[in-house]
Amino acid sequence: MSTLNTTEALILRTYSLGEADKIVLFLTLKSGVLRGVAKGARRLKSRYGASLEPFTFINLTYRAKEDKELVILQQVEIQQAYFGVSSDPDALADWAYLGELIVALSPPHEPNPKLFALAKASMETLAQQPNERRAIRTYFSIWLLKLSGLLPSWSSCKLCQGGLKSAKVYFDGVYHLYCENCRPAPAQNMSAEMYNLLTATRTHSPPDFARLAKTTNALFDLDAMSQTLLGAAL
Repeated sequence: MSTLNTTEALILRTYSLGEADKIVLFLTLKSGVLRGVAKGARRLKSRYGASLEPFTFINLTYRAKEDKELVILQQVEIQQAYFGVSSDPDALADWAYLGELIVALSPPHEPNPKLFALAKASMETLAQQPNERRAIRTYFSIWLLKLSGLLPSWSSCKLCQGGLKSAKVYFDGVYHLYCENCRPAPAQNMSAEMYNLLTATRTHSPPDFARLAKTTNALFDLDAMSQTLLGAAL
């Protein structure tokens, strides 16, 4: 039995399949990460045109069968393309990496509307503020960890569950946070700038976070922290 489904989707990656087709990996609003076949996509006069370029948001209709992992793309319409971002090698490398993380940390066929909204808002911000790649990557990485259930709780001390003061926050090797009274011996003091920027990931939108990050020197440390956590999660 097969079903016809319609959803918004973000193209993450494509592969060649045979002489004429492509395998498409995409994040959907309604069904999470899916893999599908775009028949005839490699032909010179393909009906898909540029709609399968990585990091393009599309309106997608696909057919799925209960016993098949791959879905069949039926109709694709570009909703928003970011060809300018895709033509920037550095931005492309960042987003290719984040696309890999989405696939690695998101079980297939598992809806995650918040992740889709995060990807959409982050791409829009990157297109508007192309020089803020590090800030947007850091913001996206931290939220991806949070939505995947892999982010330590940063709203209170890990041991006493008490509130944290920005000038007296300590962290261990896996970035659990502690108050001054509960800090373990090897814990390091987190700068107030870094803690405030960390807190801003919970309260700011991607463009607001990118603007705030320009006013502090803590972004490099926060980025390094997010990469450490992602490395431990994979």
